[in-house]
Amino acid sequence: MVIHFKVDGHLACGHKGNNLSASSELNRVKCRSCRNTDAYKDAAQRSAARGSPFKGCAHGVRLAFRVDRAVDRDGRTSAFA
Repeated sequence: MVIHFKVDGHLACGHKGNNLSASSELNRVKCRSCRNTDAYKDAAQRSAARGSPFKGCAHGVRLAFRVDRAVDRDGRTSAFA
């Protein structure tokens, strides 16, 4: 489901409808049309200037993961310490 960017009570991309999902949180917006509007880009710039915790991450999403096991060519698993 596409989530639109809501600004000043309407959607940035101009779509209209009662059943459209919308958010003012930048990292939840998935609508490509909304993300290409000046309203979205200005909000993203303001967020970055404030020192958002997502600054410098691709698309405002911070990825964190840890690899606990590796599989070698023979299919054997080994655990990392």
